[in-house]
Amino acid sequence: MTKTFEPEKLKQFAKTVFEQYGFNANDSGTIASSLVDADMRGIASHGMQRLGMYVRKLNHGDILPDRHGTILKETASSVLIDGEHGMGQLIASQATHLAITKASQTGISVVSVRNSNHFGAAATMFAK
Repeated sequence: MTKTFEPEKLKQFAKTVFEQYGFNANDSGTIASSLVDADMRGIASHGMQRLGMYVRKLNHGDILPDRHGTILKETASSVLIDGEHGMGQLIASQATHLAITKASQTGISVVSVRNSNHFGAAATMFAK
């Protein structure tokens, strides 16, 4: 038997979990939304089922909640970001917005990220 949950209740649950690990309310909401949005798009492999993996990585220090990435190199059309072992959704969101901004200014952009974590379903990066 399949159990169905209301998306907003799932988001609130995941947000609370991430807040307990030291993420601020905004970051927790971003991560929680990415998980539930993936499920709502039919991408269960990148949805709420990833919560357990993130918790394990947080417990082992593989994900650091207070990291948002540092720009190491930047040109008019490119950026290299060190993710500082932060949460993938947060780093990927930053990288996506930088790529879009640079491409709109120069016609092309390349953004690379290193030392980050799993960022979920890429489609959620473009939804905002």
